[in-house]
Amino acid sequence: MSKQVSFIATEQDVMLIAKFLGDVFGELIVVPFFETDFLPLDKMSSSEKQYLAEERRKGDIIYDTDKDYDGTTYEYLDVRKSPVLEYIPSRSRPDGGLVEGRFYCCSNDIEFSKKASKFLTKLRKEFFCAKKYGIYISRNVDLTSTPLGPIGAELDIKTEDLS
Repeated sequence: MSKQVSFIATEQDVMLIAKFLGDVFGELIVVPFFETDFLPLDKMSSSEKQYLAEERRKGDIIYDTDKDYDGTTYEYLDVRKSPVLEYIPSRSRPDGGLVEGRFYCCSNDIEFSKKASKFLTKLRKEFFCAKKYGIYISRNVDLTSTPLGPIGAELDIKTEDLS
């Protein structure tokens, strides 16, 4: 069963999120989508999608094989069979606004899935919920002066919308 949390966070929240991840999963690595070397998780504020896994479980990562349009064979991460958590960081816009990020897990690994649920629960408890938009917002976000969402598609979230 898949689970996800969309969130808006500030740079101040990166360390809190990293702490929650460490508390639940221990040491994490970044798992490449296409089979190459694993990387240590050293910078949570990257703006790119990352797949996170417990360092101790890197032997459980599974890659599947497919062919490209020209017949070239390649291997890609099987996110259902592997114990991985997808992480897309919340990021700043050029005008100082914030765009949502996301944590997503669809792993069939029951142990890992339980840990992902525990982590997502910790994150939800620390952030405010804007139910209308299905998004969690950091307590550090100033809703009166910070535009939220992609440019041109801003979210009109007010303090009274949060729970």
